[in-house]
Amino acid sequence: MYKKRIEKTAEWLKNQGLGCAVLEDTEDRRTSAIRYLSGMNQDALLFIYSTGKTVLVPWDENLARKIAQADEILPYTEFKRDFATAVSALATGENGSPFSKIEISGDTPYPVYREISQLLPGVEILCRKEGIIDQIDLQKTYKDTKEMEYLEKACHITDRILEGLCRGFEENSIKTELEAALFIEMEARKLGAEGSGFDIIAAGPKRSFGIHAFPTFSNASLEKPGLSIFDFGVRYQGYTSDVTLTLVRGKTSKKQETMISLVEEAYNLAKDRAVCGADTREIALAVDRLFEKQGYTMPHSLGHGIGLDVHESPLIRSRDKKGTELKEGMVFTLEPGLYDPEAGGVRLENDFAITGNGPRVLTNSRILRIL
Repeated sequence: MYKKRIEKTAEWLKNQGLGCAVLEDTEDRRTSAIRYLSGMNQDALLFIYSTGKTVLVPWDENLARKIAQADEILPYTEFKRDFATAVSALATGENGSPFSKIEISGDTPYPVYREISQLLPGVEILCRKEGIIDQIDLQKTYKDTKEMEYLEKACHITDRILEGLCRGFEENSIKTELEAALFIEMEARKLGAEGSGFDIIAAGPKRSFGIHAFPTFSNASLEKPGLSIFDFGVRYQGYTSDVTLTLVRGKTSKKQETMISLVEEAYNLAKDRAVCGADTREIALAVDRLFEKQGYTMPHSLGHGIGLDVHESPLIRSRDKKGTELKEGMVFTLEPGLYDPEAGGVRLENDFAITGNGPRVLTNSRILRIL
C-alpha cells in the first residue's frame, strides 16, 4: 500500500527535478501526509527521495518501529529534535553531497526556511503553496481498496452510534448535550474506533443556530422543544467518517417546518445528482438555487471529501470558479443546512462513495422527530 504511494511521489519528484522532499508532522505543523505515506501516526519527519527511498525520523522511535514502514528509521533525538538540523543532515545523495534542489512544506515558517538555507548554501530550497503537499493531497482524493475498508468500518461504527443516539433520545435516556457527546465518544471506543474524528458538536435548541456551536457541547438540556444538531465522526485506522443528525422535538413553528423540508429536499436533490461524471460546482449551485427561491442562503459548502483528514478533496461548493468531476474512488459528505437565530438550525449529513456501479451511501443519518 505505502510502496505504491511512495513510487507515485518519487516519480513526481523526478519530474520536478527534486532530489528529495521533506514532510513535517509536529505539534506546530500538522499534516496527514506522513501517515498516508508511511503509517506513522505521531510526530515525525519523512524524507522522500527521487530514487523512491524513504527515511522516517520519529519522535517515538519504539512506536515507529512497530507501526510504520520506511527504508530507514532514525530517532529525532539524533538531530536534537531540530528540523533544520535534520534537513541539513539528510537532504543528501548517496555520496553524501547535498542535492542541488529540494522541497520542504509550504507552511514552514520563514525563519526556519532561512536557517535551512544557511545550513545548505547553494541548494535551491522550494517552499511553495502548490507543491509536495498538494501532490499528495491529489493522491488522497482517490481511495484504494484498503482505505475503503477503513472508511467503511468507520461508517459502520458511526451507524451503530447513530442508532444508539436516536434510541437514547426516543427513550429520554440521553437528556443533555454532555450526555450525547460522552455517549458518542464512549461508544466509538467500545466499537473499536480510535476515537472521535474531530470535536463532537452537540447543540441543543438554544444553540443550534450556529454552524459550529461554541463550545462544541455544554450541559444544556435536550428535552425542550426545538431543533438540536449533532455533528460527529469516528476515526478508524486514521480514517474518519462525518455525519450530522438533527433532532426535532415537540411542536415546530412554520419557519422551522420550512427549514426542515427545504434541507430534506436539498439533501435528496444533491444525493440524486452526485453520480460519476457529475460536476461538484453544479451540484452545489442547484442546492443554492433551491434555497434562494425560498429566501434562504446556506452559509457553508454543500460537502467535502473525507479520509485521513475530515476535509479533503473533492470540495463540493458553489464559490469555486471550476468544479471537480466526481470519479470512482472519491468519498465525500453531503451536508445541506439552514440556520436562524430564533428558529435554530437544521443540517442533514451523510457520507458517500463513488463506485463503478454508481454512488453508494455509507452512513444513515437522518432528521429525527420526537413529538
